[in-house]
Amino acid sequence: ELAHAAELAHISQAAHANEAAHAAEVAAEVARANAAEVAAANERAHIAEAAHAAEVARAAELSRAADAARAAARVKILDSDSEPDEDDLRSARMRRARRSAAPSLSSY
Repeated sequence: ELAHAAELAHISQAAHANEAAHAAEVAAEVARANAAEVAAANERAHIAEAAHAAEVARAAELSRAADAARAAARVKILDSDSEPDEDDLRSARMRRARRSAAPSLSSY
């Protein structure tokens, strides 16, 4: 009778140990999956940050180019010996109209 009870106790302990090992394996698998999800989310965030930084840099570059073009146009007008004719005035009005219709770069 004692030998049978001892055998049942041993079987019960082995079953509990097996269940505990399985639970540990499941927990490890869940932890690996969560770590992979976190890593993927971090990678997406880094990509989004880099894309935004590139957009901001491009907008700044376009703004500097526009400023340089306006400055060059002012110098050209100031350096010209003659009074602006009707074509020059019309061109200047059209440039101002295009600039005012263009989207603002300050939103970047």
